[in-house]
Amino acid sequence: MGKAGGLCGNRGDLMIANHVLMERSDDVYQLNNHGICPLQLAKDSGRDVFEGTVLTVYGTLLQNHPLLHYYRRFWNCIGLEMEGSFYAREFHRA
Repeated sequence: MGKAGGLCGNRGDLMIANHVLMERSDDVYQLNNHGICPLQLAKDSGRDVFEGTVLTVYGTLLQNHPLLHYYRRFWNCIGLEMEGSFYAREFHRA
């Protein structure tokens, strides 16, 4: 899953999503990250690693700073992407 943007860190840093949040409905899907060690990933990559919720957005939210601030502070979102909650929902359904 790619990302549309990061809400913390710098370009090239890594994000590990432990939840995916759907912007329009506030549905939250938990992700299973067993076997992923953020400390080892940071050591191997030389990059900072951030863990948290990733927000599934529709393109217009990317230009709205107050909403981005809200999702960063209230939901602890570390980044944005455009398909993740759709995939997570289907995984949970299966």
